[in-house]
Formats: sequence, C-alpha cells, structure tokens
Amino acid sequence: MYWNAANSTNSTKSLIPQEKTIIKKGIIRFLYLVIDCSNGIMLPSQHDEKTSRAQSVISTAKEFIKEYFDQNPLSQLGIITTKNGVAKILKELTGNVKQLVSELKKSFGGDPSLQNVLNLSYDSLHQIPNYGSKEVVVIYCSLSSCDPDNIFSTIKQLKDNNIRVSLISLDAEVFVCKQIAKQTQGTYSVPTDDEHFKEVLMAHAAPPPTTSSSSTKIVAPPSMRMGFPQRRAQTLYSMCLCHKKITPGGYICPRCKSKYCDLPVECSTCGLMLVSSPHLARSYHHLFPVQQFIDYQPREGEEPYCYGCQKSLPKESFISLQCPSCSNIFCVECDAFIHESLHNCPGCN
Repeated sequence: MYWNAANSTNSTKSLIPQEKTIIKKGIIRFLYLVIDCSNGIMLPSQHDEKTSRAQSVISTAKEFIKEYFDQNPLSQLGIITTKNGVAKILKELTGNVKQLVSELKKSFGGDPSLQNVLNLSYDSLHQIPNYGSKEVVVIYCSLSSCDPDNIFSTIKQLKDNNIRVSLISLDAEVFVCKQIAKQTQGTYSVPTDDEHFKEVLMAHAAPPPTTSSSSTKIVAPPSMRMGFPQRRAQTLYSMCLCHKKITPGGYICPRCKSKYCDLPVECSTCGLMLVSSPHLARSYHHLFPVQQFIDYQPREGEEPYCYGCQKSLPKESFISLQCPSCSNIFCVECDAFIHESLHNCPGCN
C-alpha cells in the first residue's frame, strides 16, 4: 500500500530531523533480517574486547525487531542465519515479536554464504504481492563468502523483482557487498563501533522511500481488504487458531469467525488481514508525519505555557516552539515526544 507524503520545509530549532521532499513509502513491509553466524561473529567487539561481536549483534537485533514492529505494525519480519557455507530460515515471515526474539540463539561456526542467503530470501520474497515492500537487511561479519555459483546472477534476480538488499559489514568494506547494495538500491554501511552499528541498524526500522524502478513497476491496488475484529470477553473460552489451544478472550475474525489471541494477524482460514485502528494510525504517520514546529519568540511581557505539559516557558530560560497548523506553543521535551512517539499534534486534534 503506497501513498504520497509531502513534508514541511519550515526552518526550526526543533531537534527532530525530517525529510523535505515529496516521497513515496511502503507501509506494508516484508523484511528478512540476516545474521552472519560464521566464525567472524565470535571475534571481540570493537568497543569492548571482553565481549564478543555475538553479544552485541544479538542484543541489537532484539532491539531492532521490537522497534521495527513498533514503527511498522502491519508488516512482517523473518530471520535467516548463515554458517558452515549454508543459509537457513530460522523464522519465517511473521508479525509475532515474541517468537522472533526467542529464536535468536547463540550457535556459530564455519564460513558464511552470501549467495545462499540471497537465494533463500528471493525464494520467499518474490511471491509477495506487489503492494508489499520487499527488503533484506544483512549483518555481515566476514571478509569472504563460500558460494556455490555466480552470485551476480542472483543479484540480477533480486533487482528484477524489486527486492532491496542492505548490508552492514562489521569487518571492513567488501566489494561484492557494496555491489549487492548498489544494484538493488539498498544501503551499505561499515560501522566504526557498537554504537554506530546500533544507529545504522535502527535506521532500517523506518520504511525507506520506494526506488524509482519499483515505483514504475508496482501498481498499487485501489484498496486492500482488512478486517477489524471484535474483542471477545475474557470470561468466554474457545479454541484459538494461533496456538491451537482453548484460551479466554481473543479477537474474532468478522468474515469467518475464527479466533486469534493477538493483532495484527492474517487469518489462516479466510486470508483476511486483521488489524485495529491504532495499527493503521501508527503506520500512517510515516506517510504524513507531523510538521516541524517553528521557533516562537514571545512578545514583550508575554509568558507562554506549553500546551502539552502546561509548563511555563520564560523567554530567558526556555526555547518555545509553535505548531504551524494550530499555533499552539510547546516546549522542547514535548516537541520530541510528539515527533518521536505520539506522531500527532494534540493541539490539532
């Protein structure tokens, strides 16, 4: 599902950076997180030699998974690992955060295989409908790859099917990694330390702009069917389709009356996407983000109050920011909260 988003270009002292061009983003994403579990991940961390890369990678990956679903509640994510020259899907594409986090186990060894990773990703993602954004993010810990064939033919397959591949190399820049990212219009990064690695990985939580090639090939459907299920009372017990157990409460599919414990989920009986209105709202803010607040200079003798927290904002002590739409005044802390977490202006609503 794609929409056009026009962002404000007003200058401001707000600490929240925003894009200033008209962009197009996919709010329904299908992403595979690939972790290189070869011998390279067992080397000491760049920041602390007492800990291994594995600890840093696993802990940061868990944070990324939670942040990804917080920003993309309608999307799905899967995990692929590579070691001993093979690639394996650790967890298929799913929207269940708990299952994904629990699958991240420490089992390492051998050499990685980039081509096997890309082939596995392609086999799963090329069947995804065109309204979905297809992405692969690779955390690579080696300087070589044990591949069975010509990797550039695999890269062409990914490019032709609009599958974007981004890579993060923890060792050094690798030519083939750079070429994969360049040809699939992904990004390639070589972090300098653990903090930089976390920053680079977390940048993939927000949906990227669609590529020029995918924009011309993807024809978005006029509508996508979604169901808003009714929540059943906790006193009523019935079989859920997600755990195959008798559980209390749950959400009832409006089409086939199947029950599920959590949302969002795709109904396994009728295929209807089951969501709640907050899920749509949290996805929507990527398309039409809150405008940047502008610097506000109080008039002589005026002592403004923050509309959010009701704190007094004396001119000599505080920076005052104003919403260009509703003209309400906010402090810096509320400005950050509105743009980073709330994603809508309380004054405008």
